[in-house]
Amino acid sequence: MFKGYKKAVCLIFLFLVCAAIFCEEEKSEKPFPDAEFNTEISLEINYPWNVFLSASEYIKLNSRISDKKYTELSIKGILALTSLEASFGMKFVYLNFADFFTEFSAGSGWCFEKAFLYGLAGSGNLRGRKKIVPYNFSKAVFSLNSGFDFHFNLAEVLTGDWFNLVFRTVQGIKYRALIPAEETDFWFWQNGFTESRNGALYSASYSVEYSMPLYINKLALKLITEKKLYAPISGTVNEAEKLWDFELSFSLFFKPADFVTIKLEPSWASTVLYESDSEKVYFIYKRLNKNKMQALNFKNISAAVSFSF
Repeated sequence: MFKGYKKAVCLIFLFLVCAAIFCEEEKSEKPFPDAEFNTEISLEINYPWNVFLSASEYIKLNSRISDKKYTELSIKGILALTSLEASFGMKFVYLNFADFFTEFSAGSGWCFEKAFLYGLAGSGNLRGRKKIVPYNFSKAVFSLNSGFDFHFNLAEVLTGDWFNLVFRTVQGIKYRALIPAEETDFWFWQNGFTESRNGALYSASYSVEYSMPLYINKLALKLITEKKLYAPISGTVNEAEKLWDFELSFSLFFKPADFVTIKLEPSWASTVLYESDSEKVYFIYKRLNKNKMQALNFKNISAAVSFSF
């Protein structure tokens, strides 16, 4: 299976190289700016409590054929209560209905054990019991996420400020790994509720977005699904890694000024249900509740303000 992942990653990078060559060879008589720069600073506060401060730089490389076709580069840094992360991304916008994207990120974290906040920690096996081991910058999490963003905007068919209704689905493959670690090691990242493990995931989101020329600038409803592509550890009795994960969110966007965006977003996520008294049991020994394996529970509510210039 690991060989298959390596082939997939190679194909992704081959696609990127071909796309870059294609963009460089485009010619046109219409002059467009070679590059446009945009900086965004954002502060997000979540409950249950977490805080994210991020700074992003977007570089838009316009095509010489059309101002609607471009390549976008992004660099982002995120500082949270218990983690620090940086990412680099590329997006190719050359089709009316689909964009190709890829993003690489790396991060690490620290822990406040008394407050039960774990930016990056391991899940150790202590005679069948779970023992959380803080890493505190001794290890790092790396991820590569690539896929396609398919979208349709009703405003492309009907003209007017009130027809900006967008239907969107994002399909991608994400590979995430803790380094150094073995494939059988479990770990927590950014105060996650469940254990993670090195491997690839299939990720898909489905959303409806409606933009309006009002103080309430946009409404969005999104469903995110994830499926682990790696096999469970041999000998485990826990079948949770075979299940799909779901997350549902509803977003309200406010635009008090051209350079300011405010977002309010409650979200709900699927939770795996186990037999009683499994909270302190090591992951591979937990047993699913056969009557009801999953439930959709409240995850968090977030408020964010972004400044773009």
